[in-house]
Amino acid sequence: MLRTFAIFVGCLLLVVPGTGSVELAYDMVDSQSLNLLDFTNFAPVFTSPDDAFGKLRVGVSPDFPPTLVDDSLSGTPTDVLGIIETNADFDEFFGICDTDNPDTGGAAVSAAWTFDISGGTATELCLDMAAMGDFEASTDSIRFEIQVDGAFVTTDALPFSVDEDVTQDYTMANGAVVTLADPAQLDGTLLSDVLRTLCTPVPAGESLILTMVANADGGNEGVVVRNIVVRGGNDLVFADGFEDGTTGAWSSTKP
Repeated sequence: MLRTFAIFVGCLLLVVPGTGSVELAYDMVDSQSLNLLDFTNFAPVFTSPDDAFGKLRVGVSPDFPPTLVDDSLSGTPTDVLGIIETNADFDEFFGICDTDNPDTGGAAVSAAWTFDISGGTATELCLDMAAMGDFEASTDSIRFEIQVDGAFVTTDALPFSVDEDVTQDYTMANGAVVTLADPAQLDGTLLSDVLRTLCTPVPAGESLILTMVANADGGNEGVVVRNIVVRGGNDLVFADGFEDGTTGAWSSTKP
């Protein structure tokens, strides 16, 4: 019986690599990037440390808007607003807070990622997002534009919205529960201070550009984005040129 089970598992291992999804490109995954050709932040440098639109990292970046970080287990037990736990989370993230400030004059800000996705057949773009605060539907917005090989796929992937009819419970690192009105949503999913993964389909191509456009009005609302990943087929085929596993071996180069 044990031998039969081992053979069955071996067959599974032979089939899965040829049909599974892989990460073709990413950024801000454990503070690392893969096949990231370019990242450009078009926002100006903000004068106030309470404002943010850019990549940040606990222990590396000099200033943090307090709205983005949870210090409830780092010497401030009364902290009731924050997402990144400063006692435990030291990886890179993209923070957004109060971009409507004198440095921008109220104009929207944007950042763009260019990925090489030529190593496989792209099927989806995923990202993690968290948000905490009393948002306003009329002044808080985030929009994701996606281009593949120079052509727009969408100008509003994963639509951002604010539900002004409900409240949301947020749990701080020390266990305190904070209830706030008007939470943010991404693609209809209610967000909290815990990062959630959401995905949108993308076509295959050679390069993909993701542009994030934002306008955040208020120092008590924070958004965090991390783990931007383009996934797809790994284009692996079996060594004899077939994809049915008949030979029990595969190659990354088609014969």
